[in-house]
Amino acid sequence: MRPLQIIILLSFSQIALKAQHQNNHWYFGHKAGLNFNSSSPTTVTSELSTLEGSAVISDPSGNLLFYTDGITVWNREHEIMTNGTGLMGGASSTQSALIVPLPNSYSKYYIFTTQDNNTNGGLHYSIVDMNLEEGNGDIEILTKNTLIIDKTSEKVTSVLHSNGVDIWVITHTLGSNEFLAYLLTSSGLNPTPVISSIGSFYSNNGYFGPIKATHSGLKIVAASTIDTLIEQFDFNKATGEMTNELDLNSLFIEDQFVYGIEFSPNDSLLYLSTSFVENLLYQVDIVSGQIITLNSNLQENAYGALQLGPDNKIFMARNAPGFVDIIHQPNQKGLDCQYEEAGINFPDGISSLFGLPSYCVYSFFLPNNQILGRDTTLCAGGSIELMIDISKDCAPITVTWHDGSADLIKTINQPGTYWVEIESMCGNLTDTIQVDFVPCLPIVHYDLEDCESYMSNGTNMDYSEFVPAYPAVLPCADVNATNVFRSPPQENKHSCTPGISESVAMCISSHPSCVYEMGHQSSLVIEIKINPQHDSMVMLTGLEFFEKAPAQYSWIDGGTGENNYPTKYGIRILKNETEIYQNEEINTSTDWSMQAFNFLSDTAFRVKDSSLFRIELLPYCPIGNGAQVSAWDIDEIRFYGGCVPLQSLNSDVTGNVITKAGTGIPRVEMQLSYSPAFINMITSLTDASGYYSFPQIESGSGYYLQGYKNDDVLNGVSAIDLILIQKHLLGITPFTSLHQYIAADVNHSGRVNVLDLVLLQKLLLGSIIELPGNTSWRFGYLPQDMSDQDLSAFKEVFNIDQLNQSSHIVDFVGIKIGDLNGDAKLGRRPVSRK
Repeated sequence: MRPLQIIILLSFSQIALKAQHQNNHWYFGHKAGLNFNSSSPTTVTSELSTLEGSAVISDPSGNLLFYTDGITVWNREHEIMTNGTGLMGGASSTQSALIVPLPNSYSKYYIFTTQDNNTNGGLHYSIVDMNLEEGNGDIEILTKNTLIIDKTSEKVTSVLHSNGVDIWVITHTLGSNEFLAYLLTSSGLNPTPVISSIGSFYSNNGYFGPIKATHSGLKIVAASTIDTLIEQFDFNKATGEMTNELDLNSLFIEDQFVYGIEFSPNDSLLYLSTSFVENLLYQVDIVSGQIITLNSNLQENAYGALQLGPDNKIFMARNAPGFVDIIHQPNQKGLDCQYEEAGINFPDGISSLFGLPSYCVYSFFLPNNQILGRDTTLCAGGSIELMIDISKDCAPITVTWHDGSADLIKTINQPGTYWVEIESMCGNLTDTIQVDFVPCLPIVHYDLEDCESYMSNGTNMDYSEFVPAYPAVLPCADVNATNVFRSPPQENKHSCTPGISESVAMCISSHPSCVYEMGHQSSLVIEIKINPQHDSMVMLTGLEFFEKAPAQYSWIDGGTGENNYPTKYGIRILKNETEIYQNEEINTSTDWSMQAFNFLSDTAFRVKDSSLFRIELLPYCPIGNGAQVSAWDIDEIRFYGGCVPLQSLNSDVTGNVITKAGTGIPRVEMQLSYSPAFINMITSLTDASGYYSFPQIESGSGYYLQGYKNDDVLNGVSAIDLILIQKHLLGITPFTSLHQYIAADVNHSGRVNVLDLVLLQKLLLGSIIELPGNTSWRFGYLPQDMSDQDLSAFKEVFNIDQLNQSSHIVDFVGIKIGDLNGDAKLGRRPVSRK
């Protein structure tokens, strides 16, 4: 078998970036601004002055790129961008602008604008190219103010497509009940929207009010302030459709003039602000529908937009004053969410007014833990090329491979674990790939030279002349194959034809249907039995043969004529009577063509116990020229395989990460490494039920396994936890389990003292946003004794001395730091997996 060569391209549209700070600059109101690049937001100023909506974009490292009020665009120098005036956003539009990156581009951005009630409504876009004007950006003049649709409301938002790359841009028209979802791909904006006729009718005056999606993108809430409408819908991220209308006004005693909408970071709670009639701030439990009013309606100055910040706090704009309000703990129900009026004050002369910047999802920083592709097995003597294909928009870049080299193409021809680190303008990333090699030897061969087609006396109908040869004898297994045959042979005869290189080949008749029928008796069949020796494994690595569907048939005895040749063929492979491979509608060729099938990456072709493989080849769907003969020629059939060294056999490492109560913890980064220092590790994120998996890990080596999660630091943390620590320190109610001690050890010092209490207080007050010396979660492997009170007894790194060929199941318990009473919001109970 010829050496296999694989090319793997790295797409920066789907890589894991360490820096995700595109929303770290806010500009809004009258010259107001916030910078989230420090531990807590700091006040800044800008050139923007607008009553309502705005939009801002930074690069992945948090450096400002540009901002707009929907009419004027300012660059990173706070200067008006070239061609950056006269955009069609309304001066008084709720969501006057939305900045969306062009998928698979680091340099181009769409600015979507909505007009207000003074300019007749409408959605436009303009494209900014950051490669222009020496990196300060320029609006492409040919795209400026491209009309998408006229007469829309003042609302626009975005949701990431289910493919993780493309983006939906969503608005609502006036004088209708239609939501429009436009798909933005790397090719540009599709001008034909997905229309969802659902919900209430928006009047021709129903301009005001925002639209917001949950952070998962699965639900959308929209408000028409003048029409006193507030409705929730389900959103299909794959199709762009909105379904399942829910009238949120039905939860209130009176109709509400909703102006601000935002969801808690975990999407469990909805926050609504009202204006014009009353200034009220509501919290709605999305599941139960329970509503809590967070203020007394005594505050002056109208309530404005709500927006989640990069620090996972929700901010609320206020019309006229020099401050914004803050919800410090938006994942917590009721007053525990810690709503604070005037949480941030601005210098004199600066006002927040009604609006806050629109947010956008950014497809180019979604996580992808398989940058180099899946671990792979190749034929001995082959190679794999790992090619880093970097967009010019991300330059300059720095590449560091496992051996210290900096090549953009790395050729691998030896087994091992290989890793690469990349630093670029688009962010930093690292990935690891395991490459194994096995012998790909010709273990069964049919040259078909003995083909005989004179059947007038009834001989050779059983295909008995096609005796297999065994060019390579495997030291680890016995291999036995049948003759090539069709069954029953009396009804499915064969003939002989000139083969490749002046050899002899076989030809068979085709199945007349153009629908592939697996297992049909017209199929050419080969059966191979592989019986490995004890403690051995064999891999059936590939199949090769030559095929030809000639326009003119040709018999070995000289007969020839027009051929009603098959246009397709299909292949099906069964292992111990169970189908493991099928490929149909393969096009045939009118000249001899090599057909090769590679099974190296398919574990179903690995054999540890005696197994029978059945291979079926079916030519079908004749061209339809009326000829009586419908022949398909085949020659030189070879099967490849080899013994797999036991130390190279792969195994799985799986498990569940759960809380003390048994609830699965999602998005835990499980880390697996050869080294206890976790150098060159591979990672796997737990799913919604807390399940993780490292498939096909090389056996025979030792590994270290641990969990890591350092986000949502305030999840489950409240004043109750402070009281519990105080009671422990005073000896009133001492801790009784290791769970409590670990949760209370806020600074990871190995003991619980007053300093942990002080740090937790600072965390709740917002004066710190991270735990010094600690992560927000710690994970210990199971089983272990959690009744111990010695913090050093908590075992967090699981060591697999030598990974054997069976699957390893390692479960972990997660402890949320600072959450003494265990009320953190998580996933669901883990499900059983086999």
